[in-house]
Amino acid sequence: MDFEHISTQKLDQTFQKLIPFRDSNLNTYFAGPVNARIIVFVHGFNLSFSLYSAFILTLQDQFRVLCVDLPGHGYSGEQNEYSLEVMVEAVCATVSYYKITSFMLCGHSLGALVAIAAYNQMLKLKLNPLCVLAFSPAGIQLRYSVGMRLLKFKFISQMIPKKTIANGARLEFWRRTGRFMPKQLWEAVKEEYNTMNAANKQRNEDRMIWMLQNFKWEQKEVFQQFKGRLCKVIWAYKDQYVNEEAGKQFLEGNDVFVQDTVNVIHEIPIACPQFCVNEIIKLMEMNE
Repeated sequence: MDFEHISTQKLDQTFQKLIPFRDSNLNTYFAGPVNARIIVFVHGFNLSFSLYSAFILTLQDQFRVLCVDLPGHGYSGEQNEYSLEVMVEAVCATVSYYKITSFMLCGHSLGALVAIAAYNQMLKLKLNPLCVLAFSPAGIQLRYSVGMRLLKFKFISQMIPKKTIANGARLEFWRRTGRFMPKQLWEAVKEEYNTMNAANKQRNEDRMIWMLQNFKWEQKEVFQQFKGRLCKVIWAYKDQYVNEEAGKQFLEGNDVFVQDTVNVIHEIPIACPQFCVNEIIKLMEMNE
């Protein structure tokens, strides 16, 4: 799949709002035609919804879009921990705050895992999510880097300075994100990321280290317990940290999942926003 021509237009900050969450806050964005169908989008690890501006702006031409910076990400406040349960609680709190019902959940990478986990919780809260579209979801089958393997041993991680861990994780993030991306798009993403990171550098490092050391990155039970009407998973094959073939085999045993594969980078909503919007439209139409 070829990269799309992508606008570097930023999101209108007048549609952003800080809402209360636990003892801190969440940065949210809610925009689009008032009476349109609603999409709730959840971003990936180390990112912010602001880095998906081309995707969100394309989406809100037809839909009303609700986004949230996950705890400790973007411009949301810090928490004592950053478990999947806290992430799910944040997304549910955002939906409850805006009093929306009958919406599609959509997520990328970590956000896709959070969206799938949030679905069942939202059913319990009677928030009425319709379906989930998961782009390159975390939680199924990883290929562990050397750094990720080392951090599994607490005695080793305790010997490594936190700054070294954070810098190493950031370098791996850049390699994963930038190695396939067109230069102009990559420069725009880096500029937005660096601006965001500068405002919350210490918080970002603390959260990143907590998640690298404590977050359970393979959570197949979340997928096995999914009871939704429909979840579509789209795999991106240019990803050195995900075992796509093993993931596909796992999903084939869970008949609530429809799956597809595309020859593009892990950050598919950033690199191919129109393709992703088209997939959302197709899944929405199937659930009408």
